Amino acid sequence: MQSDVVEFLKAYRDLYNFSGPGQRAMAPPMFHLDAVEQVVSEARENAARPTGPMQHMVIVGRPGSGKTFLTHAFASLLGTTTFPGKVVRLPQFQPHIQSPEDFINEVYAQLEGEAVKPAGTWEEVTAKLDKAFTARSRKQRLLILVAEDFPGLLRRAFSSHGAQAKLRNWLDRAESRVMLVTTSDTGGIDSEPGDPLFGIFHAVSLGEIAMTNAEALFDARFSQGRQVGEERLLRFLFLLTDRTPKAVNVLARTYAQNVKQGLRFVIADYQRYYAGAYEFILADLGQRAANCMHDMIAHGEPVSQSDLARRLGVQQSLIAQPFSEMRRKHLLREESAPSGRAKLASFADRFFVSFYRQTVLGADERHDIVLLLGTILEGPVSDEIREAVDTTANAVHNDSPASAPPMRKEMGSSGEVWPSSSSQGSLNGVRCPTSAKRSRSMMLCPRGSS
Repeated sequence: MQSDVVEFLKAYRDLYNFSGPGQRAMAPPMFHLDAVEQVVSEARENAARPTGPMQHMVIVGRPGSGKTFLTHAFASLLGTTTFPGKVVRLPQFQPHIQSPEDFINEVYAQLEGEAVKPAGTWEEVTAKLDKAFTARSRKQRLLILVAEDFPGLLRRAFSSHGAQAKLRNWLDRAESRVMLVTTSDTGGIDSEPGDPLFGIFHAVSLGEIAMTNAEALFDARFSQGRQVGEERLLRFLFLLTDRTPKAVNVLARTYAQNVKQGLRFVIADYQRYYAGAYEFILADLGQRAANCMHDMIAHGEPVSQSDLARRLGVQQSLIAQPFSEMRRKHLLREESAPSGRAKLASFADRFFVSFYRQTVLGADERHDIVLLLGTILEGPVSDEIREAVDTTANAVHNDSPASAPPMRKEMGSSGEVWPSSSSQGSLNGVRCPTSAKRSRSMMLCPRGSS
């Protein structure tokens, strides 16, 4: 089985086919091999089941981790084999799917290759879909529905408890031949015991990629060889990213386009590319998570939950939920403290930290650790220094700029101490620069509720 997947992925280049000057088609990321194999194996087991319900799967990973690639590779792999099933991919963007009936109607249209028609009742649309697939049952024993961004689909089409119960009951039927394959940035879509979809999915997680994988992708991205100095620069920059396949691709592009001007231009272009994503992170955080983020970046990381609670003047129990939110959104990287008694947390994407320091804290570029290390690496330095920079880029970020605004604390309504949300120049407790020169920073201050 594994050799079949390997051979297929080696030939599967559609999503990573670059045609720019000095570039060639990039081999697909082989670090998804185990994940593809898990989904394919589950699909084959489902097809062999005499009755339903089927085992459903959710592919979990941060943005850029390769979830879309995996679903395309999985569907294409099954299409090139004698697999007794049909894969139906829903559109990646589905704003028109606003109800359970719209969802089933879209599946039917994709299955039959027809235009989407007005939906009827739930009973009518499900009966129509069942009848259409039953007609194929001699050759196709499994209908696989691929729906990306399942949390978004739930919010739009299955927002109520009753709507989700409809979906669960339809999937749980003994005569069901439907397997649902979904994606989620954060997971947890079926983790609450009271949730109608509780326990319905088997999760496949896509984590960070290793340095060897990144180097292989860099090699595939550039048609001409790289010098030793360039390899070390790319290694250094990769350690500062969130270590996803997308980050490697963006980094390779920005490096190729800007390296002649200097590493600072590479870093600036990379941050410009991700600026929208970074702004979304800030806008999407709850208030307490935003306050924790602000203190960590302004006053030092890595930090344990207990130390951060002391710095903010709150009980440690109040830090657990914000940490859980940041962890769920793949913002943190955690390692054991030297004593082994606590976990030390820091932000995984150092480019994001640099972006926050410059746009929200108003830090001078000369004091920004990312740009400072980049400047060092551009000079003629020894391998020992380069090794030290590699280590530093992947470790502690403890410098605290003088321009970092202080965190003012007040007593909240429930007795806990949190930064004030009523102080001048603040939004939800995070004090932002208020000068006209830094007006853009105010738009980037975290918003949201806890």
